Amino acid sequence: MLERCPEIRDHVIEAPGLSTRSLKRLIDNARAVLMPSFAEGYGLPVAEALTGGIPVLASDLPSFRAMGEGVIRLDPLDGLGWLAAIRRLSEAPAHWAQSRRDRPLAAFCSESYFQRIEAFLATV
Repeated sequence: MLERCPEIRDHVIEAPGLSTRSLKRLIDNARAVLMPSFAEGYGLPVAEALTGGIPVLASDLPSFRAMGEGVIRLDPLDGLGWLAAIRRLSEAPAHWAQSRRDRPLAAFCSESYFQRIEAFLATV
């Protein structure tokens, strides 16, 4: 889609292959996370965004429905719906405008995430 749509090239950055730390930094500082997918597994970036209080716009897929009410779900082919939702989010106060103490703690911060994985593996 990005290659075929010159109107959005200057507004959307495609960043494949990011490290966990870089992806987390990108999500933490995003205005919103967009997941316009036709098929998706669990959607870890969506879970991380929700944990950090970042708004999420995602396709109306079973995996995203299972994540609860925090996801704004849209048909992936509803271009006007996506545009309207993106505009609403761009006009709303940014999540980082809240004081840091009012924001949820990230569940997947690299400092604690790998410690939890190692502790779990030690029990196996």
